[in-house]
Amino acid sequence: MAGKYRRAKTPAEKVAVVKAREEQLTALQGRLTDHVRAITSGPAWAAWLAAAAKFHSYSFRNTVLIQMQAPDATRVGGYNTWKAVGRQVSKGEKGIAILAPVVRKVEVDAGAEGTSTQTEDRRRIVAFTQAYVFDISQTQGEPLPEPPRPMLLQGQAPDGLWDQLAAQVRAARFELQRGPCGGANGITNYETRTVTVRDDVDDLQATKTLLHELSHALLHDPSFFKDDPTTALCRGDAEVEAESVAYLVAAAQGMSTDDYSFPYIAGWIGRRDPAEVLEATGRRVLAAAHTILDGINATDMVAVSSDLARIRERGQVGAERAAALLESACAETSGSSDAQRAELCALLTDAQTFYVEQYPDTWAPTYIESRFGQAVATDASWGFGRAPGEWTALTDHLRGLGYADETLEASGVCLRTRKGTLVDRFRDRITLPVHDRDGQVVSFVGRRNPTNDDERAPKYLNGAQSPLFSKGEHLFGIAGPGLVGLERGARAVLVEGPLDAVAITAGTGGRAVGVASLGTALTDAQADRLTELYARSGQQITVATDPDRAGRAAAERAYFALAGRGQNPKAAALPEGVDPAQLLTDHGELAVVEAVEDGPDLARAVIDHRLAERGRVNSVEERVAVARHVAQVLAPLGQDKWEQHIAHIAERLDVGPTTVHAMVVEAAVAGGAAQGRLEGHDRHEDVDHGQFVPRTAVEMAREGLSTNFAVRCLDPVPGAGRGQVPARPTEPHAVDRGR
Repeated sequence: MAGKYRRAKTPAEKVAVVKAREEQLTALQGRLTDHVRAITSGPAWAAWLAAAAKFHSYSFRNTVLIQMQAPDATRVGGYNTWKAVGRQVSKGEKGIAILAPVVRKVEVDAGAEGTSTQTEDRRRIVAFTQAYVFDISQTQGEPLPEPPRPMLLQGQAPDGLWDQLAAQVRAARFELQRGPCGGANGITNYETRTVTVRDDVDDLQATKTLLHELSHALLHDPSFFKDDPTTALCRGDAEVEAESVAYLVAAAQGMSTDDYSFPYIAGWIGRRDPAEVLEATGRRVLAAAHTILDGINATDMVAVSSDLARIRERGQVGAERAAALLESACAETSGSSDAQRAELCALLTDAQTFYVEQYPDTWAPTYIESRFGQAVATDASWGFGRAPGEWTALTDHLRGLGYADETLEASGVCLRTRKGTLVDRFRDRITLPVHDRDGQVVSFVGRRNPTNDDERAPKYLNGAQSPLFSKGEHLFGIAGPGLVGLERGARAVLVEGPLDAVAITAGTGGRAVGVASLGTALTDAQADRLTELYARSGQQITVATDPDRAGRAAAERAYFALAGRGQNPKAAALPEGVDPAQLLTDHGELAVVEAVEDGPDLARAVIDHRLAERGRVNSVEERVAVARHVAQVLAPLGQDKWEQHIAHIAERLDVGPTTVHAMVVEAAVAGGAAQGRLEGHDRHEDVDHGQFVPRTAVEMAREGLSTNFAVRCLDPVPGAGRGQVPARPTEPHAVDRGR
């Protein structure tokens, strides 16, 4: 079959494959540039640009106003604009009210500061008034020039290609689904970690769209740019990259997507030079194309290819170095690695059995019973164990079972000393197993003996990192009783320590499930996993970190991580100075249930914490400064959840709600939220001057920003350049979070 991937076997073959593919993709990139240039230099394109140039780019506020009054609007313009393009507003049509700038001549100092008193007249925006615009559906006359449009593809894709691409989507930690996409062909949503492909197109189009969305998943996750937001791409460049990758991979697999890809890419390039745009994005496009092609028919190379793509997209290596890395990675991901993982799984299962056997008739069950009662202490489903106090008790036991020292050290439960000998990592501790998604024990957490007053010994000790375990990737509490509760729709409650997790699950009878992050800071991978648990239970996640300074800081970090993924987490109502485990010990199960179920929104708790940190403020300047600091909390939340918190902030600081609202929008701009990005693209040259409307439009703009900001952006010129967010009905991605 055309495009069938034959896996290279020898190192020389692997290097040859990479080099040959590099040449093929480079040639395809050249063909892509030539065809897009041909489209953008044609007469139809010129006519379309000439007509499109007559339309203004509307500001965020006016986009909101248009959406509120005419949700189905597609292209709007003033009365004179429609006349200029050969169309007339139909008799009796009611205009759409927006804001228009008032421009006047003002005198300004034309000389250098302090050196001249010469002045000159310049035109400045001094105010805003109101004007009417009309949607194309309210007009009649000559049809508007249209550029070449993408044509939906028809036919069949190569057998098995969809499944191979779907595996890579899952490897990137996205869920793939088919269904309506609101007029688009596909949607990649980083908040819900979903990729959706419309289900009413031919197989060839669906597979091409899946390639496009997979490219977004590999290249445009906002977390890639969080350390340096200035490196994030504008929407147009992101779409050019994704469709370019789709075209290259499809062509390499024997699929022709010319009728769709060429006009689509041209549309997002707009007025810019195709050669410059495609050259600027070329390195990342080639990297992503290599990554996807590496994974086709080579599922054991998906993770390796993903890592390689990260290296390539940062521009750290060239083709020869990438080939060498690929050769090394192939060797490291051979069958021996699978055998090693299987052996480690067996070893950790044997270690769990050993710890459980050492648990009875020691201080360990006595301590658990004193905290949670006899029923919990004797419940085998928790997997409580005890590590003996001897230095090599587990090591000697596992050696007796036939495990080699190299495997013992790789497991994370045995530690090599400076003298080169192996000893147990956990000694005289209660052990709690950590499980992966499949229920396999991958590591342990050890709780120090409470009679041990050695301050050098940590209260909780995690297993060492291993091929099976990384503490930033796993959560404690989602196996055993926790898994049963989650399957029944229990609420996930994020806590700091494993015993706090036990307290939540046991104290609520499984109505809530305690989940510990195995560290103070919640990682992106753990936040993704918690979001999956929310999707499973349907209940918002509750955060129950300790009510001390460190715990409140951890709760704030968790809030931003979860809110950025579309969640509106709750806060547990814990008494001051009491963690969940102590609450169960001192006050019983009812107190735990009430703490979990009666807590406020975590956003409100974080706001109140920030207000308390700033203390008493008196002057107007201080109140405004604190309001701006607190407004940042609302930036990642959905806009429909802003108003109640804005009213709370305004009341606490005696600042106007409108002022606080503007600060929240400002914070959303800085943080990259969808509505913030649209606000940041504000333009003043909005409408034809001199067309006035009633006062109500101004009131709407000031008081009512309650629409879905990212559903529709009415810019008539797709891809006109950085700073604009074009309205494209095809292939959106999570830059448009509302779509």
